[in-house]
Amino acid sequence: MSFINLGIRNEGAFWEYGAAYSFLHTQLPSTRFAITKFLGIGDGPANKHCHDSDVIATALQTYQEVYGSGLYTPEFFASIRKVYTDAYAKVETLCSEDMKEMSDSELGDLFFKVTAEIMEGYKPMLFGLFSTYQEDFYTEKIRAFVGGQESVTDMKSVLLTTQTTSFGQQEEGVLFSIEQLFLESGQTVSEESFREYIGKPEVALQVDRLVADFGWFHMEYASEPMSRQDYVDYMWDRIKNSRKVVDQSPAHTREVTLDKQRRFFEQHSGAKELEGWTRVLQELATIFDDSKAVTVKGIFAAYTLYVEVAHRLGITRNDLLYLVLPEAADLLSTSNKADPFLIETRKEHCLILLDNGTIEFFEEDKAMKLAEELLPEDKVTEVKEVKGIIAYPGKVTGRVTGINFTSEKVKFKSDDVMVTRDGTVELTVFLREAAAIVTDEDGMICHAAIVGREMKTPCVVGTRKVTKVFKDGDTVEVDATTEIIRKVS
Repeated sequence: MSFINLGIRNEGAFWEYGAAYSFLHTQLPSTRFAITKFLGIGDGPANKHCHDSDVIATALQTYQEVYGSGLYTPEFFASIRKVYTDAYAKVETLCSEDMKEMSDSELGDLFFKVTAEIMEGYKPMLFGLFSTYQEDFYTEKIRAFVGGQESVTDMKSVLLTTQTTSFGQQEEGVLFSIEQLFLESGQTVSEESFREYIGKPEVALQVDRLVADFGWFHMEYASEPMSRQDYVDYMWDRIKNSRKVVDQSPAHTREVTLDKQRRFFEQHSGAKELEGWTRVLQELATIFDDSKAVTVKGIFAAYTLYVEVAHRLGITRNDLLYLVLPEAADLLSTSNKADPFLIETRKEHCLILLDNGTIEFFEEDKAMKLAEELLPEDKVTEVKEVKGIIAYPGKVTGRVTGINFTSEKVKFKSDDVMVTRDGTVELTVFLREAAAIVTDEDGMICHAAIVGREMKTPCVVGTRKVTKVFKDGDTVEVDATTEIIRKVS
């Protein structure tokens, strides 16, 4: 087995097991897409989410075969989306039950059912994510019609803008509306006047809706939803720094990009295959982003359930993340408490392995040894530049700030070059404000790439080592036209 790290997650063993469980049990209609091998490595507060290179290669072959057979229809993609949207509907219904009055055994049954439904989103998510490895194939399709690397890069960012508005774009539209109304009100731009504006009944109602409709989006697997105060502080920071407050709405900017798409295909009538693959990749990108949002929404819907489960096990909600699903359910069914020493041990090292239809769990020294065998660390020599995949073009020089967790927000400033292992959903507030985005992992339809295109922010992903080469405070030039990130000082 040869594993590739697709990204870093704040999942804990609980959701890594959930991924493996979904790969075994979730059925995707009309496709033989399968994930038979998977590796989740828990090392401290985050997990490496790894997949076998042969499995990825088989998936790419499957994409090609299905495209060639003409099965990639709107109905096909709708059937994939139905897998996780139906599961979320069940989660909402199940979580409406009165948990306080349940016995431990009844709560354990509910806990297992709800979690299994939430996990239905993982396999569709990876179905979308694996398509990122079509990067070279798709780039060559564009190159047949566009000359020059810079033009190819520009056009790829245009063509991969999806036909549907992402959840992040919807949130950005509401933020823009609230901020723009303040800037157009004629008031002095100060923190005092902004907070007075936010307190007006009609504006306060908008902010409350913002929290209700989008706050959960930023919690991902282990964090907390954004609160009203979080949003007010965030908007004031954006207004104060002004770089990302623009005079055109996100909807207008997006429509301009989609118009470029339409004109490109009108001007290149012979690009039918490229147009077909563009629509497929757009659909896969939508499924990746949408399934992630729906999965996180399911976790939010189950928030009260997980707090109650953790309470009965004698631990915190975050500590629950270091148990695996059957383990926690069994403890509930027998009215036993979780072992706090075991949980503390797993916070250091644990490992989930899916192979041959079996999910195995390892901890401590066994986990460390197996991780070293299955995913050996790349040695990084003394270098001053790295290369990656261009998600959105541009050229920026700025100060490096490494961000991997929302708790690191105190050190981040607008216009920093955000360097991260993996641009996950919970880091969206940083991704939007960065002068440039550079990641270790990811590919052309990852969340960091999607946000980079939405915000017109220079973005280079998949460098494999940027977090090891550059440190906080370094000044770097991000040239997202040549793929190179270079240390200046």
